[in-house]
Amino acid sequence: MFRRQVAGAHPARLELDEAGRKTANVRTKCRSALAGLVAGAAIVLMVAGAACAERAPFSQAVIDAAMTEPELRYAPSEPCPGPVFSTLQQVGTSYCVLRPAQAFYLLALTAYLDSDARASNQQPVWQRVVELFNVLTSGGNGPQVARPLDGWSDGPVAQAILLIKHTPVVWRALGPDGRAKADWLMAAMAVLGNWGFNDANNWLTGIGLAGNFAKTNNPNFTQGYLGVMMACILYFGQTGCDHLFINFDYDQYIAAFEAYNWQNILSPASWLAVINVGGAQYTMKDLMENGGDLTGASPNLGSGVGVKVPFKYLGVTLTGANADPNAVMTLFSYESIGQNPPAQPPDPDNLLSDTQPKPMYYWAAASSKVAPDGVAQIIDTTQSPVEGELGMGYEFNSNDSAGIRSDALYTFEGWLNNLTTRASLQALGIWDRRQMRLVESRMTVGVRDLLYKLEHGYHGRALNANGPNTHYRNVCVVDVAGPEFACDPMDPLIEGTPVEKGFVYDQEIWDKFVSGPR
Repeated sequence: MFRRQVAGAHPARLELDEAGRKTANVRTKCRSALAGLVAGAAIVLMVAGAACAERAPFSQAVIDAAMTEPELRYAPSEPCPGPVFSTLQQVGTSYCVLRPAQAFYLLALTAYLDSDARASNQQPVWQRVVELFNVLTSGGNGPQVARPLDGWSDGPVAQAILLIKHTPVVWRALGPDGRAKADWLMAAMAVLGNWGFNDANNWLTGIGLAGNFAKTNNPNFTQGYLGVMMACILYFGQTGCDHLFINFDYDQYIAAFEAYNWQNILSPASWLAVINVGGAQYTMKDLMENGGDLTGASPNLGSGVGVKVPFKYLGVTLTGANADPNAVMTLFSYESIGQNPPAQPPDPDNLLSDTQPKPMYYWAAASSKVAPDGVAQIIDTTQSPVEGELGMGYEFNSNDSAGIRSDALYTFEGWLNNLTTRASLQALGIWDRRQMRLVESRMTVGVRDLLYKLEHGYHGRALNANGPNTHYRNVCVVDVAGPEFACDPMDPLIEGTPVEKGFVYDQEIWDKFVSGPR
């Protein structure tokens, strides 16, 4: 593998003109302003290139499928078709956005590994990546960058942009304006990650104070934006990412969003929110720059110092002075197996507390989970091939507002971001197999268990699983019939099955790249 220097933003210090000017001059100043926020940082990252890969490892059929997916657009005011009870809009938690986001990531990874890769119709993959990026960053198509749970889709987007920066043919094709948009979008997502996951913040909602959240929630809540924080470190450099935080200037971000007409971020439910609670008015500018304590005003809002602090997680400083030099590997290990992974199978009746983060892979694999009102189980009554081994997904033995949760879909929704983050780390040559031996072992068990349950069907339990006041649903990726239950991989009562959410791309990345020959 060769070593390649990838330069970041130039450390110029130029200020923006008044917010709202939408001229070419403002766009130029937007590009310079973000560089100013990271000024002083040596934003040069040494990554291992992909010169050893003569061809991308993915099948032509999967590449073709990704090339023909709909364009990636977030549309919070438009419904995502689903069951009659569904109120889901085209946001980051909808299959309408998530599947194209996963396709976008696979294509970005393909172009990084093999810039000559093409669809069967001979269109270069890298050209499609440029097209998709340009659509995503145009007008009202981008993410809201407000709810950490939207990390389901925001995570693959951040990982794709990270790889785009390290793919010269794509990065050149974006031009100065496109590269500046990539910088600002990555920076905005990292700011949301710092808001949600910094040790000094305990917000119970995202930017805009809408939606429920806690940084210790189940993995489907956390894997996306923890991955974004790793992407920030690798995109801007560890010091550069830190400078984004400590130099954060709300007005400069808003001016950039206005210059690019990013309407979804500029919505009253996102960065422009004004909140009236307890007889007081709060703006996101105040809360992001100075923090605040809203616990007395509402039990659903939380408190924190804002975003102008180095990123610290579980007591480890990951950006700034005295930061962990192995920050990315440390953070991936913590999100995957926890800060203190169990050496022996934990008692399945002893769940982690509400104050403890929930790692992706934790339990000894089990083919069923008994609940007071039934049994969550593999539909065809076979046994997991890794039964008893440590690494089963946490959400196969978790809880929610309905009590016991043991669900393949929620496990999948956490895994997909854990997978794409690891794929990026491997592609960039950051992955250290010696340091990550235990992570690899637990992840292999967890993924084998999850894939088996998806292929053999899983009758799982979760809150509102098949609609209001229902607790069970059958989740699979192929038709499955068992003695008690049957499973349709396109079950119309589920707001997006794994197949609808892009499982084909995750399986391809796992089989052909992450767990394949290296």
